Amino acid sequence: MKSVMTPPGVKAPADYIESTMISVKAKNPAEPEFHQAVAEVFDSLRLVLAKHPEYQSARLLERIVEPERVLMFRVPWFDDLGNIQVNRGFRIEMNSAIGPYKGGLRFHPSVNLGILKFALPPIVVESGFCGLDSGGSLRHLCLEIVIIELHEQVTLVDRLIVVDLHFAHQPSNFCAKRG
Repeated sequence: MKSVMTPPGVKAPADYIESTMISVKAKNPAEPEFHQAVAEVFDSLRLVLAKHPEYQSARLLERIVEPERVLMFRVPWFDDLGNIQVNRGFRIEMNSAIGPYKGGLRFHPSVNLGILKFALPPIVVESGFCGLDSGGSLRHLCLEIVIIELHEQVTLVDRLIVVDLHFAHQPSNFCAKRG
């Protein structure tokens, strides 16, 4: 096996992956599902990182695992009896570097950010390597969808879309401009 020299200031790919995983776990301590997804994506990028040490100085791994924006919001709606129901909604926007966000809408009663973020690193990497002009995004609503009637589902999804679109059109760059 041929030994590869690493340029000064650049870690070996395994060391870079390990140090970045330590940081991910420290920043997201209660998200084991997210840790699993990140570890799998990092492992799949090991050869790419070995061939392109410049990705390390660009902090590629840190950038693909840190969401651009995470929103948690309420979604109020009326059920068939006229009662107001309130559910929690999430929107996680992972990376818009190569285009608008792509992602799905999921419903489930018990969720945490680790479960939601679990699906995003593979989407970001897939978009980048497959030449897709889109980033990664995911919307989620905490709700057991099978317990409500179909027309209530339609009402709820309509309401979710209104709330979600409000957040989607807000600026995601909260950094102050230096002048």
